[in-house]
Amino acid sequence: DKYIRVIWRCNRKYDNGQKCCTPHVSETQITDKFMTAFNQIFTEREELFSTFDMIKDTLFCTDMLTAKQAELENEMHLISGMMHQALRDNASVAQDQNEWSRQFDALEQRMNDAKSKYESVSAEIADKLLRQSEMDAFFAYLKKQKSAVTIFTDDMWLSLLDYATVYDKDDIRFTFRNGTEI
Repeated sequence: DKYIRVIWRCNRKYDNGQKCCTPHVSETQITDKFMTAFNQIFTEREELFSTFDMIKDTLFCTDMLTAKQAELENEMHLISGMMHQALRDNASVAQDQNEWSRQFDALEQRMNDAKSKYESVSAEIADKLLRQSEMDAFFAYLKKQKSAVTIFTDDMWLSLLDYATVYDKDDIRFTFRNGTEI
């Protein structure tokens, strides 16, 4: 239908009663600017490949985090054993319950702290692995591309782009999965 066109607008256009003043843009504007941005990255791809090869081992290394994770896991196992022993001792030997409760609460706090640190380290490892996977997919797509693009594809958009930000009709910034903003 000649009267229907696809437009893109801010995700928060009507949030909380405050209207976003960013203009809507047509799909053609977005795809044309995206292809221009991609072609700019394509021309610099050899430099991107060499830079990525130099830093990827450092950037995505999880050896220290994995060691910290194992250390925290051992600490949680040790604290758990201490808590079980305290429970067995309390059940079998008469003790001052206030003192026992204070000691057990301290163990419980120590366990919660270790668990919190363990979850934080695990999340950091998962984040690094996810970012590595995204970067690998980005560079794999870039490697298989033999020439600059003239036709937009959804696959290209999904494989390469992290997000796009529209500041004005003529100021659209694309942030690619490798962190490059154009």
